[in-house]
Amino acid sequence: LVEKDRNSSMVTTWTVTPAGEGRSKVVVSTVWNGAGGIGGFFERTFAPKGLGRIYDAMLAKLAAEVEK
Repeated sequence: LVEKDRNSSMVTTWTVTPAGEGRSKVVVSTVWNGAGGIGGFFERTFAPKGLGRIYDAMLAKLAAEVEK
């Protein structure tokens, strides 16, 4: 699944592959060309950590749902 942000260059790809019987592996990767200058510095510093927390939470909820 590929998600593209309409307002920026951010593209997130969700890849699901088999990982044994009844199991799957989900990998999330994001590519983003942030702004330049001081705004870009803050984006490069804080955005990856924020996205990581968001994706970790989403993956945990996904795992909880499918492991019922």
